[in-house]
Amino acid sequence: VFSKGNQQKIQFVASILHQPAFAVLDEPFSGLDPLNQEKFIDFIKEINNQGTTILLSAHQMPLVEKIANKVFLINNGMELYNGSLSGIYQIFGEKHIIELQFDSPVNESSLQNLAGIESVNIIDDSRVKLTFGHTTDMKSVLNQLLKLEGICDITSHKPDLHEIFLQLVKKHS
Repeated sequence: VFSKGNQQKIQFVASILHQPAFAVLDEPFSGLDPLNQEKFIDFIKEINNQGTTILLSAHQMPLVEKIANKVFLINNGMELYNGSLSGIYQIFGEKHIIELQFDSPVNESSLQNLAGIESVNIIDDSRVKLTFGHTTDMKSVLNQLLKLEGICDITSHKPDLHEIFLQLVKKHS
């Protein structure tokens, strides 16, 4: 009996052995460890570069980002986005996200008045995710944050596909 990961590999090889023009891959990363996920990504890119069109159905957005050039996002049968991966970042990825780690419980009210704040998402008692609009003066925000007591870590990034998907689901709920 083969493991789930080995079953995935066998099914994948069988489906592309005859070099199809079109291949449907439904959750191809399920059951694969991170090393084999990366190998699968490389192999999917390779067969795509050889001319095979790939329709990929997956829930692991970071892996989709590594492969896709077009995305069709759906939630409960409703289309959320259909277009290029670069296009979704241009439309929805212009926000700024800052995650803060405090050395004591988060005081949410002290964060609500930050300039340009769009949302405050409490991750746990001492961690919070702040979302700011694309026109926000982030230098000013950082100066405000440095005045807060108890911050022990700050990270900043642009939204990834996973976060954009969650924004779209929330927007359409």
